[in-house]
Amino acid sequence: MAIKWQKWPVREKFKEKQQLSPEDEQDLQFVEDFFKRGLEIRKPYEVTWYRNMAYFLGFQYIQYNPITGTLSIPPAPPWRVRAVDNHIQPNALYTTSKLTKNNAVFIPIPKKDDNNAQYGCVAAKKILLHIQQNNKMKTKDWQLKLMAYIYGTAYKDLLWDIEMGDPIIISDDGQIIYTGDVNIMVRSPFEVVWEEGATDVENAFRIGTMTVRSLEYIRKMYPKTGKFVEPEEVEGVSSLEKMLMTIMHKKYIADSATEIDDKKHKFAQGKAVVKQLREKPSAQFPRGRLITIANGVLLDKSELPYEFMWRYRSFGLLKYDFIKLSERWAGESPVNIQIPIQDRINKLQSSILEILNEMAKPKWIVPKQANIPKTSIDNETGEVIEYTAVPGIPEPHPIAGEGPDRTFYLDLDSTRRSIENAAMLHDTSKGLHVKGVDSKILAEYLHEQDITVYGPVSMRFEENDEQIYTWALSLFKEKAIEPRVLQILGENNEVENFDFNQEMDFPTAVRVIPGSSIPESLIVKNQRILEWFNAGLFGDPRQPDSINDSLRMKIMTMTELGNVDDVFRQLKVDLREARREHQMWEKGIVLPPNPYDNHIIMLEEHDLWRKSDVYKRIQETDPELALKIEEHITEHIKMHPQFNQQQAMQQERERLRNIENNQIALDLMEKKANIKEKLMESKLAALKAVGNQNVSEEQTVKG
Repeated sequence: MAIKWQKWPVREKFKEKQQLSPEDEQDLQFVEDFFKRGLEIRKPYEVTWYRNMAYFLGFQYIQYNPITGTLSIPPAPPWRVRAVDNHIQPNALYTTSKLTKNNAVFIPIPKKDDNNAQYGCVAAKKILLHIQQNNKMKTKDWQLKLMAYIYGTAYKDLLWDIEMGDPIIISDDGQIIYTGDVNIMVRSPFEVVWEEGATDVENAFRIGTMTVRSLEYIRKMYPKTGKFVEPEEVEGVSSLEKMLMTIMHKKYIADSATEIDDKKHKFAQGKAVVKQLREKPSAQFPRGRLITIANGVLLDKSELPYEFMWRYRSFGLLKYDFIKLSERWAGESPVNIQIPIQDRINKLQSSILEILNEMAKPKWIVPKQANIPKTSIDNETGEVIEYTAVPGIPEPHPIAGEGPDRTFYLDLDSTRRSIENAAMLHDTSKGLHVKGVDSKILAEYLHEQDITVYGPVSMRFEENDEQIYTWALSLFKEKAIEPRVLQILGENNEVENFDFNQEMDFPTAVRVIPGSSIPESLIVKNQRILEWFNAGLFGDPRQPDSINDSLRMKIMTMTELGNVDDVFRQLKVDLREARREHQMWEKGIVLPPNPYDNHIIMLEEHDLWRKSDVYKRIQETDPELALKIEEHITEHIKMHPQFNQQQAMQQERERLRNIENNQIALDLMEKKANIKEKLMESKLAALKAVGNQNVSEEQTVKG
């Protein structure tokens, strides 16, 4: 028999090896030992993480083999029904969507209480908005909270990514160099190991991160030492992908170690686990330590790379626990309490289906003398089956089965309710109509129950985000050297270009408005807005014309009604123009207003802007520019179509007021004259009375 030879990749016989000093050898071994011990500490939790993810994906008939350390689905007879009525996945998705519905509101805190500090807060807020939008934090927060729900723990990791930002130069070898930007990564619990005895990031002195990287990436980021790294299997990371492939009975194929030569560059196919040990500042290492290795190769060794790490004694990594347990590192997952109930649901559903299958395809009683093969009775239609009739022996007949008892369905419905209660979800939480719950008060009561559950989780995540974004602003302030234009999506979905340069002084401390990320029912909120409208808080509801378009748009935006921009397209143009003028004013450019502007809207926006700290700063630093801005606003007033009419009406009011005042003066003069005349008459009458009395007295004396 001919032998077919297979060509195997040949390793270089005298491949260059990394040469390390005794100190570096000691550090390399120290990191290897730390990760080995960290994986042993983490191993008991991994089984739970694998199981929870398997249940989330619908693989709910699994068993753990403690010998091999794997999860598998045991075999079953062909008649066994393994139904999966997956409630864990929708519960996780509902809860995660609720927790990420509202964005937390963050406020930069000024160091001083003056106009310059307030202006710095405005810049910090725009930079923070840029970081959030550039990192797509809405999506990352959704991933983080879903991961925390399933595993109990997830992480955010902060770094300065040199491949983000705007391209600024092309090097001699054709590579593009970027300005760099803040990168907020979401890490799963499979990527982090902690030291023995640590229960949280705050009381840990060392922590390790593990990331699977391609050899091409490693050799690009570490050009001097990356060439020594050989490909390896990723078992050391406890790869979730490999475990799930095992559950789904798919063959896991390790990467090849074959190196491919290219005309432009040379790289190796395969992967390796990049392990980083982070150590907080200490007396021995005042700025901490960062040691990076991969497959037995020391890639890099340095102090902690960012200033905020030294200042705050931080790893740059924070842990987000869905349910925080103070006595251990790993958080608790709500999935753990749902799994036994989910098993009960699956068992009941499977039992019902097995009974129904038995009724649809019942067993038969067939005498041996009938000479009917076992394979004759099947589900083929129109088939004629012949049998031998024997006197005194009954004919072949099926065994009539009974349907599922009513208690099966009652138990199933009750168990489904139990898993909803275990997940702390109500029908109102999922936007479903509840029979008999038509009262707004009752709906708000059920909503408050949800808030009671989500409140602690949301506020704990908010407190962590305070730290993350404080570090992010500090990192941006340290590393953003080149001037750049930050494009952000501001209020009312308006795109704003913010010119940033290193000379800007802005605060880095951030505070969150407590409870701002807690979800609120849209139905309850709209009902509240309707009540405010009927109460006259937005104007007289009996006179719709009294409510201007600007207020209408704000109310419709509050109700989260779609296509608001299309309804108020003209208004949006004027709002955008007013804000564009504000940006130009901040640069010292003041242009005359346009006669076709909506002057009411422009004046409203300008008045709001003049109340800001930016305008106060302009008044202090550049009075001439402030005077030009005031002249611009005065021109808006003069150009307003109602200005002349209002001016004429004002003049008419003044004329009528003058006439009225003159008439009042004449009336007053007449009254004074009448009073004077009456006084004279009364005096004459008094004198006359006195004269008569004197005459009478004289006559009496003579008599």
